[in-house]
Amino acid sequence: MPFWCKTKQSPYAPDKVFSTAAKALEAGEVGFSYIMASPTEGQVIDGDPLRPVVISPSQNFQADWTFDPEPYAGTAMVLRMDLSATPMSIRKDNKKVSTNSGKTLGDTGEGTPWGKSVAPFMRAPQPRPEGK
Repeated sequence: MPFWCKTKQSPYAPDKVFSTAAKALEAGEVGFSYIMASPTEGQVIDGDPLRPVVISPSQNFQADWTFDPEPYAGTAMVLRMDLSATPMSIRKDNKKVSTNSGKTLGDTGEGTPWGKSVAPFMRAPQPRPEGK
């Protein structure tokens, strides 16, 4: 349950079966997009405490940093490394999450949560298989 949020892509609550890692996070049971340090590595605890870790709602299961403005009235829910949750605006022009500096969460470099040293990688939730 802690990985789930109701979205168009994940409308059904998980079955609460955690017998294996694959079963715990089955396709269709995860509503958040996860932000990793690279395609194979997660973020480290000693990183910037304000760095985003998970975001919802994903736009059609895409890992392209786009988000669906419909479910939460034009906002995305962003959970950060310090365990805080922050609503952030989704831009109307490109469906990306806007930061205070005018950039988007997927941008890197000066004035972003990532700085110049991190190139974040997004993992989008997977759709529930047909008929399930």
